[in-house]
Amino acid sequence: MQDKLLNRMAEFIQLERDLRAAPSEKALGFVLTNYLRKLLAYDVALLVSGAAVSASDSKLFSKGGIARVVTVSGVSEFDEDAPIVDFAQQVVNQRDLPLQDTQVHTAGTLPTSVRSAFSEIEFSQFATMSMSSSGSALVLFRDTDWQLSELQLLQQVSDVASHALHALQRNNKKKFRSRFRSSVNSVFKPQWALVTCGLLALTFLPVRQSVIASGEIAAVSPTVIAAGIDAVVKEVQVLPNQYVEKDQVLINFESSSFKHQRTSVYSELELAREKLRKARQQSLNTTTDGHVFSELETQIKLKQLELDYIDEQMSRLQIRAERDGIVLFSRKKDWEGRAVMTGEKIMEIAGTDDSHFEIWLSANDAIGLDTGAPVKFFPDADPLQTITGNVKQVGYFAASSASSHEHVYRVVASRNHTGSETSEKNDGSDLRLGMKGTFRLYGEQVSLGYHLFRKPISVVRRTLGV
Repeated sequence: MQDKLLNRMAEFIQLERDLRAAPSEKALGFVLTNYLRKLLAYDVALLVSGAAVSASDSKLFSKGGIARVVTVSGVSEFDEDAPIVDFAQQVVNQRDLPLQDTQVHTAGTLPTSVRSAFSEIEFSQFATMSMSSSGSALVLFRDTDWQLSELQLLQQVSDVASHALHALQRNNKKKFRSRFRSSVNSVFKPQWALVTCGLLALTFLPVRQSVIASGEIAAVSPTVIAAGIDAVVKEVQVLPNQYVEKDQVLINFESSSFKHQRTSVYSELELAREKLRKARQQSLNTTTDGHVFSELETQIKLKQLELDYIDEQMSRLQIRAERDGIVLFSRKKDWEGRAVMTGEKIMEIAGTDDSHFEIWLSANDAIGLDTGAPVKFFPDADPLQTITGNVKQVGYFAASSASSHEHVYRVVASRNHTGSETSEKNDGSDLRLGMKGTFRLYGEQVSLGYHLFRKPISVVRRTLGV
């Protein structure tokens, strides 16, 4: 009997040493829920904590001041949605059930708010060991009744565990304060103070404000080629970006419908002429009213006008170039076989040297741009090439962009053919109309700090409305 008592005392002392030697709160929870089985018989033990058990495990932090299960006996990981875990958290967080020291609970002693959750648990009773100084509690489940000696032993374990857990939590706070102080002190050391002052001084360095935008090379005043009649495009005789000369045929329209109309109208015209001829012959033998001749002559004139109109329409079955230049349109297949209406734009003709920069500046990135402000163009087809220019015009209103579905300002810039030469080809002579790329637009002088933090500040203002 004495040996048995000595063994239990040794087990208790060893448990106390293990609790005090635990390097972290998570390790202490593992010792408490598993090694306690050497002194007491239970089926499941859960440690519920209202503080962080491990700073490296974000799952173990309480949310909104609610205590959460952090350790379950017999397993290294557990399901946070398990009924027994959920019930243990409800018990510890229950205001109608204040936990004091060591208590035994059954269905009859529980508040009505947690009885339904307890009915899902397979156990008929459970014990709670409160550690108020550390804001934690141990919940133990078993079916057999608890003896008074077991509860007294559990109370002694509670005092030791509460003291050890409280010491670990206080030590973690001290470590955090120490790390914070060392970080602050390292910043304010002489060498770091000089670096910090240097960086602050650099934020006041004046730089030219700039912004990135997309755009392309566009024609300044292209000649619009539009359909002169309602017809179907039969053939496009030029290719996109092809150089054409004045009076060169560009487009042929389908002529079959006009030919049928002309044949029909011409037949009606000949019939009316024949009727007039016969009427005049008959007038030599009989008396014929003059209005008959007038009606026939009127019909002939109307048919002749209709025939002339069809001939005029047929003269427009070909579209010729009105000037020398480069034709700009999508592709031949987009137009061949397509019905067009009078005045519908088909293509444009632009001069080879008649070009400028058309830039689309996002409304969120807009900066103050004056007339003559410098512009740099980096073509997508040749990113090593740089072409310079100057702002000519900035759109007053922001329009919706079809490609990016955001509001943009249209900026027009002239193109400097001399460029900023870094190579022999940087004069931009090999660039074609329609070539897209990236533009950098330069505004007024601002501080470096404002230039770097302008967009973050703008995002904060749009988000918070301050």
